[in-house]
Amino acid sequence: MSATGSAPFETSRTLNSVLDPLHFPTSGLRTASEIVLVDIKEGDAWWVSRLLVLAAGSVRTGVPRAIVFLGATRNSHECFFGWAPPGVVLRALTEDNTSRGSGSLTYRAVYEMAVRIGKQVALFADPAALVPAILAGPWLAPQPLPPDVQTYLLNPSYASLGEAALEEILMGLVSRNGLENQPDNLSHRHLYTDSVDLDMSKEKQVAAFLSSEAPYVALVREKHFEGLVERATVERLFIQQLCFQTQVE
Repeated sequence: MSATGSAPFETSRTLNSVLDPLHFPTSGLRTASEIVLVDIKEGDAWWVSRLLVLAAGSVRTGVPRAIVFLGATRNSHECFFGWAPPGVVLRALTEDNTSRGSGSLTYRAVYEMAVRIGKQVALFADPAALVPAILAGPWLAPQPLPPDVQTYLLNPSYASLGEAALEEILMGLVSRNGLENQPDNLSHRHLYTDSVDLDMSKEKQVAAFLSSEAPYVALVREKHFEGLVERATVERLFIQQLCFQTQVE
């Protein structure tokens, strides 16, 4: 910037450009396919066992990239509580050593059982991948396979899913072992809680973005969740705007 007196004006113009709401949908705001919203309402609207299945499927597919937790406060609903990558959620649940359900199983035990069964179902569901076509006859599950694997393998509803059978198998094991009988409390200690209040001044919004170390930052208005934006994208836009204005002058 050529003149010291113009600095406040130029900085203000940069902030207005970067934080214009029209920028967010195209430059950093996560789309519906990249995030999933989990509204726990008063704290017991979601069973953690269901969250286990969601996290497992998200880790397998790589989508969504973030699980956003919303909840109710005394005066408002759908308030932002925090977000976490699916891998962090899955790791937190499987590291919990509490035994649950009729079989006194941990979430880790049930998840590892589902992974073991799911991999074998995906592998053996397609006989053409294992047996030359000229030798292929009526398909029977290989007898050495464990009975639990054969049960799913001989059921077309599971065998036709390929690797996606994991989530269905996991949900079945969760239900069969009674892990859904009692709702669990969610822990917030693994969540990113950084947020930017859209009602703040734009200078304070930028300061909030730049002070955060989280990959994504929530946009809120009166605590109500408005979206999730990539912090690095906002920082990059801010730098680009400053460089552009410097070049123009």
